Amino acid sequence: SAAFAKSVNANVVLLGKEFTKEHKSLVKNSYVNYIIGGPSAVDPDMIPAKTTVIAGENRYETSALVADSLREDFIIMASGENFPDALSLSPLSMGLGAPVILTKGESLHPDTIGYLKTNRDSIKKVLVVGGEKAISPLVYKNIQEIIETGEIQTFPPKDVSVFQNNN
Repeated sequence: SAAFAKSVNANVVLLGKEFTKEHKSLVKNSYVNYIIGGPSAVDPDMIPAKTTVIAGENRYETSALVADSLREDFIIMASGENFPDALSLSPLSMGLGAPVILTKGESLHPDTIGYLKTNRDSIKKVLVVGGEKAISPLVYKNIQEIIETGEIQTFPPKDVSVFQNNN
């Protein structure tokens, strides 16, 4: 959302479900153009009239919707499961004008897959941020596969129950 804010020449204010008096005053007494996040992230009563809300059904879809208005040739991917990962990328995202696309750590979220498939012909570089504990090697491989072929070719192994005969 930092790169998006820069693209529309806006300031970023982090909000949430719980507001202090200062937050309420800031939002109510300011001209707010955009709110990024749905009702589970931002109290709907705090959203001023005539404000554009960019929100998906979840954080993964919301990140893809924000990314749709930014450059498509370079994207940054980070874990959507641990908020500091994506938040710490704000300066980099702003500087590059590149969107931060969120993913789950062990598998790509369906909304992330949809974004990658839709934009795969435009994407030239992907910067995946986070070590193997944040984003598994399988996710790295799946991102590459989608961009190269349009489909995920490698799937995680299924849990195999081992039959043990105790006789």
